[in-house]
Amino acid sequence: MIDGYFVYMDICSIALFMGMIFTVIYRRTYMTSSGRFFLMMLIVGLASSVVDVFSISAHLGELPIFILNSIYFSCRVFLAFCFCLYILGITDNWHKFYRKPWLFMLLFTPFLSILGLLTANWWTHWVFTVDGGIYQRGMLLNYGIMYACIMIYFLVALIYFIVYRSFFDNKKRFAIIVLYPLEAIALLLQHIRPDWLVEISATAIASLVIMNIFERPEDYYEPEFELKKHSSFEEDCYKAAKTHKETSVIFVKIVNENALNQKLTYKEQISVRKTIGALMKTTAKDFSQRCEFYWLGRGQYATVVMNYGHENAEAFAHTLRRRLNVPAKTDFGIVDLYSNIALVNTPEDTTSAEHLFAFLENFIHIPGILDSVLELSKIPNRKDFEINMNMESIIKRAIMQERFEVYYQPIYSVKDKAFTRAEALLRLKDDTYGEIEPTLFLPEAERNGAIHKIGDIVFDSVCKFIASPEFKKAGLEKIEVNLSVSQCMHEDLPLHIMDAVKRYDISPKSITLEITETNDEYSIKMMEDNIKVLKELGFSFSLDDYGQGYSNMDNVSHMPVEMIKLDRSLTASENPEMKVMFEHSLKMIRDLKKEVVIEGVETEEILSKFETSLCDYIQGYYFSKPLPKEDFISFLYEKKGIKMEEKKPMDAECKEEAQVENE
Repeated sequence: MIDGYFVYMDICSIALFMGMIFTVIYRRTYMTSSGRFFLMMLIVGLASSVVDVFSISAHLGELPIFILNSIYFSCRVFLAFCFCLYILGITDNWHKFYRKPWLFMLLFTPFLSILGLLTANWWTHWVFTVDGGIYQRGMLLNYGIMYACIMIYFLVALIYFIVYRSFFDNKKRFAIIVLYPLEAIALLLQHIRPDWLVEISATAIASLVIMNIFERPEDYYEPEFELKKHSSFEEDCYKAAKTHKETSVIFVKIVNENALNQKLTYKEQISVRKTIGALMKTTAKDFSQRCEFYWLGRGQYATVVMNYGHENAEAFAHTLRRRLNVPAKTDFGIVDLYSNIALVNTPEDTTSAEHLFAFLENFIHIPGILDSVLELSKIPNRKDFEINMNMESIIKRAIMQERFEVYYQPIYSVKDKAFTRAEALLRLKDDTYGEIEPTLFLPEAERNGAIHKIGDIVFDSVCKFIASPEFKKAGLEKIEVNLSVSQCMHEDLPLHIMDAVKRYDISPKSITLEITETNDEYSIKMMEDNIKVLKELGFSFSLDDYGQGYSNMDNVSHMPVEMIKLDRSLTASENPEMKVMFEHSLKMIRDLKKEVVIEGVETEEILSKFETSLCDYIQGYYFSKPLPKEDFISFLYEKKGIKMEEKKPMDAECKEEAQVENE
């Protein structure tokens, strides 16, 4: 106790703040913007504790005590200001105040007001007085006006924390919220008992809780490379998108990463990654840019430039590309580096974190070395690129909103001189991008497994059509449905198909399943097992796109298919050599006792060539492009001279149903 004051809590606070400052500096958590605000908060807290202890010593004299108390109150308000800045940092909202000086000055106003009041206190004594070495509270402290300025900062911090609470888990939410009751209790106690110096102690305890939960470099930092983690990159991108932060994200892909890893030891790989990180940091320093640096794994790195205006971002990216495409000096020697660099400016190029991650996924799969920096804003066919980047979410949305639709293309029977078959073809119409080509969405559906759900949609639609009276009335015998390799390999494929067949009570003989060739022996074995089961159930099979890619007659001869569809690369070519290949292929298929479908017939000249050949069926745009079901039925009815039944308006149908119910 000193001059009637209990100072033990302040002394404990001094020890706590000193320990935390040492920990922050030792663990280098001050490297982030929020970490720097936290360190500033600890330093101000330490200063407050020290000043609080000395300001109660009456033997120092009136002037020193007056000065020390003025410093103490300045530190107390500035500490609240630092806490507010820290919350703005961890919620990634500091950039809004940095870009708008007037907004920052507005935030700074309560502290400036206190400084003004403390300066005027030399004459007014409104805050406190020192009489005979004895400290006494003034009017502003008694009425709580002084602490109202502190509460303004705590309130602003609380509002931002609540608005962006989704950024944090429950443990982190508790770490921030616990500060408020602690500070409230401490203020109340010190107001009731001015001799209990507990204000700063509550702040020190709350700061310790925050440090142990928020300031943990092992959660977001790779100490070996001195770069932030992939998980930290994703978290920071989500925050930036949510707060509309302007950044330039520069992606780096080391193209020869795998080759380097095969010949380097683990320590040498670490050295290479540190060298790449050092080159990124040096480039940022040369351009005087504030950046965060990340290691994303698999030879991928990212630099997020927080320049609030994208100044020099393009020059930065081009300089980094030059430095990462020359031999680099590491701890163990010289290493050849080959890299691709991409630049994305947010929010101009994209406002979505998922969009950004999709771009990265597409970027890292680009083969070879690019001639220049890939800038998202300068990609020529931007729409297709954007569709590719958003394809996973487009497919999910299409499944949920039932945006997939089955179209039908008629197949002409040479023998019957009529359209007896049709091929079911999938189409996707998205609200944002319009009609999307199957060549864009099917590869992604196979990659992420959505192809199986899409397959169920197709089979349900096809079986429903076959069960309808229009199917037989139009003279159709079979519908051909495409199966991807991944579908054919799925062990539950027969169950999924038979589920739709049984639901609509149709015969498996009315469906032909189209498959494509594969060179993978494991895939072939899995396909053969499923095909065998499906054939036993009554389904027939055809081989699609023969003549495209790696067609192998030996493979074809062993495949249990009844029909082979010759690709338009064989049928529509004017190349004499291709014509010879076509004739030989046609003869061999005939010798194997299999039916032949000619694809890609677009003109009458091509049609006349095949109508008298040995083919069984002809398919192509000469007859019709793929059509929606209603238009397809109209097309067949027209060819057969059948008049379409006019549909009754919806209100007429409702009236008729109501009349039946009344009767």
